[in-house]
Amino acid sequence: MIFERPPVGKRVLCVMPEDMKCPFDAFEIEEQGRELGELVDSLDLVTLEVMHIKVRAIRRSTYLGPGQLERIAARRSTLAADLVAIGIELSAAQQRNLEKALDCKVLTRTEVILMVFSERARSFEGKLQVELAELQHSATRVVSGWTHLDRQKGGIGLRGAGETQAEADRRQIAARIRKVQAAIVGVARRRASGRRKRVRAGVATVALVGYTNSGKSTLFNRLTGADVATRDRAFETLDPTLRRIELPEREDAVLIDTVGFVRELPQSLVAAFRATLEEATQADLLLLVTDASAADRMQRRESVLKVLTSIGAAHLPRLEVINKIDLVAGQRTWPNVVECPVSALRGTGIETLKQRIAKALGTGGVHELAIAPNAAGVRSRLYGLGVVLADVSDADGTMRLTVRLSSERLRALLKEQGVALASKG
Repeated sequence: MIFERPPVGKRVLCVMPEDMKCPFDAFEIEEQGRELGELVDSLDLVTLEVMHIKVRAIRRSTYLGPGQLERIAARRSTLAADLVAIGIELSAAQQRNLEKALDCKVLTRTEVILMVFSERARSFEGKLQVELAELQHSATRVVSGWTHLDRQKGGIGLRGAGETQAEADRRQIAARIRKVQAAIVGVARRRASGRRKRVRAGVATVALVGYTNSGKSTLFNRLTGADVATRDRAFETLDPTLRRIELPEREDAVLIDTVGFVRELPQSLVAAFRATLEEATQADLLLLVTDASAADRMQRRESVLKVLTSIGAAHLPRLEVINKIDLVAGQRTWPNVVECPVSALRGTGIETLKQRIAKALGTGGVHELAIAPNAAGVRSRLYGLGVVLADVSDADGTMRLTVRLSSERLRALLKEQGVALASKG
C-alpha cells in the first residue's frame, strides 16, 4: 500500500461539496454522500457524519472558502473526528492546504477507493493493478517540499545543480510504473491466450457486470455452484473469476464475474484494470446486474453503462437483470429495461434467467456425429457439456452421437481428428 492507511477504528467526517455552477439532483448528491460513507466504513473506519457543502466559487488554493473551512473545522472538533474524507478529487496543493487549514489528514474520494481496492486485491494480477493505480495517483502528488534534502549533489565533477528530491522521486515512481505495466502486459498476454483457446473450442462466454455490491458474486455462485466470497461491502470482488455454467438445451458456457463499478470510477482505476475488464469486452453476452433495493438503481445502471462505453463494451448483447427482489417484495413492476427479476440469495427466477441466457446465446442445432474409437475422449467431453441427446455404437466401434451444439462449437469440434458429421445414409 503506497498511501498511509489510517488505523482501524479512526473516526471520519465525510464532506460532500456541491458545485453550484454544475448542480446535481438533490437526491443524487445525497446518494453520493451516502456512498462515500459506505466506502469509508468498508475500510473499518467509522463514518460519523456526511456534511454537505454548497460551493459557489471554487478556490484555487483550497477548493473551499474560508467560511466553509471554519464550519468543517468546527464540526470536526465537535464530533472529535480524526480525519476528513472529501467526496471529490483535489489537486496536490489543494489537499495539502486543506490539511493545514483543518489540522488533520484529508483523504480524497480516489484515495478512499484505492485503499478499498488495495485491501480487496488477492491475486498477483489484482495486486499489480492496484499498485499501478496507486503509483499513477502518487505521481501527481510528488512535491518539492523537502527541507531536509533540498538538492542532491550534481553529476560529473560535482558541477551543476543536480536533481531535486521531488525529481528523484518522480523518476523512481516512473521506473516502477514501467516495471508494473510490463508485468501486467505479461499477465494480460496469458489471459488473452486463455480466451483464444475458448474461442477455438467454440465456448461461449457470459460476463457479469454491475454496480458494486449489487449481488453479482452471489448470483455468480447461484448460477455456477461456485463458492466465491460474498460480503455486503463495496468491491468485494476485484479479480475476475471464471466458472462453467450449465444451460438448458445447449452446451455449457463460461460465466465471468468482474469488478464492480461506482459513480465516476477514477480513470486511473479504469486504466489499471483494463486487462481485467477486457474479459467483459470479449464476452458473447453481458448480464448487467442492478440492485432492486437501491433507491438510485437507475442512476447506478447509467454509471455502469458509462464505464462499459469507456472500455468499448457498450455495443455487446446484454440481458438486464435486477437482483435482490426479495428485499422489495411489495414491488411488482420494474423499469422497461429490466428483463430478468431474480433473487440470487433465495434462487428466485434463476431457472428463467438460465433459459434467457441460453436463448440469447442460441440453443444451437441438432447434429449427428460419428466419432472414431480412438477419439473416445471427445464423447466424454460432450457428455460433460450436457449436450448429448442420443448415443449408439456401430459394430466397428464408431460412436454415433446426436448432440445439440452451437455452430461455433460444431466447427471447432469437426477440426478434431476422428470426429465427423455422420452420413445421412
